[in-house]
Amino acid sequence: VIHTNPHPHLSAMSAPTSNSVSSDVISNSISDITAPTKTTTAAKTFSLLVQLRFSSPSHVPPFLSAFLPLQSYCQSDAEPNTLMYQLMKSDKDPLLYNIVERYADKERDYLGTHKSGELFLKFREKLKGMMEGGHVEVDGESYLDVVE
Repeated sequence: VIHTNPHPHLSAMSAPTSNSVSSDVISNSISDITAPTKTTTAAKTFSLLVQLRFSSPSHVPPFLSAFLPLQSYCQSDAEPNTLMYQLMKSDKDPLLYNIVERYADKERDYLGTHKSGELFLKFREKLKGMMEGGHVEVDGESYLDVVE
C-alpha cells in the first residue's frame, strides 16, 4: 500500500540523493496540487493526463461551470478510488489547461465507477458539444505507474 503525496517536491527537497535535482528545478517544474491524499496499490494505478486548448478565453467559463462540480465530486468520498482529479491552468498560456486523473484500478475505478457516473456523463456531453463547436481541442495520454 502506498500513500500518495500531494506535495512530492517537498519530499524530493528534504531527502537529496546522488541523483537529486536542484531545488530550483523542482520548485519550477512541479505544480502544487491540492487534491486529497488517498491510499492505493501502486501496481494497478492508472493515470490520465488530458490537455485542453481553448480557442478563446470566452470558452473557459462555460467549461469551468461544467467541470468544477465534477472535480469536487471526484475528490470527495463519492469516488474513493479516484486518487486525484485535478484541473490545472498553464501559468504561461491562458488557453491551456490540463486535467490530471489517477485511479487505483483502471477497470474497476476508471471504466467501472468514474466513466459511468451521472456527473461525468453530463460533463462529457457538455465537453463533446464544446469540441464539436470548435471551442476546445482535447488530447491526452494514459499511463501506468512504474513499479519495481
